[in-house]
Amino acid sequence: MVGASGLDQTAKRFRLTVVNNAGPGTDILKSVNSAGGYEMKINDAMHRQAGWTSADIPVSEVAKIMMKSDIGAIPVGKNDKLIGMITDRDIALRVVAEGRVPAKTTAEEVMTKGIIFCHTNETVEDAIHLMDQKKIRCLPVIDDKKRLVGMLSLGDVSHAVGRDLSGELLHAAASHHP
Repeated sequence: MVGASGLDQTAKRFRLTVVNNAGPGTDILKSVNSAGGYEMKINDAMHRQAGWTSADIPVSEVAKIMMKSDIGAIPVGKNDKLIGMITDRDIALRVVAEGRVPAKTTAEEVMTKGIIFCHTNETVEDAIHLMDQKKIRCLPVIDDKKRLVGMLSLGDVSHAVGRDLSGELLHAAASHHP
């Protein structure tokens, strides 16, 4: 069983540290490279059916899109530019918990402002580092023309790096989100 895990940087390579429940000091290090993910490009791991929603769409519609598409985050755009991200957590905390009316609240009112993204030509390692650093679980992916071409989630990374590492990787990343 995994007791605690986390990502750390060692010699410019990310390694997943898994601490065995048997006791302290028993660290099992697995490099992302050992599962094929270290040199893998984001373009090879991302989910390509990604879209974005307009800033003025009601949150009730955003929630329906999330449910239908089985996703937890959608980039928000205005005037043909990405301006933020709305997540299921944003809806729960900034709409439901505050007693707002979802049909009368827009995505822009409750989204997380600013956009953290990655590029298609960066490595999966770069994305793992960025997700860990920013404590997020998915990233919009843009191409060299700055157009949204996909999304990269922890699930996509897990699938891309293989079975042996995926459970440990997801546990490590999820440890930031109790």
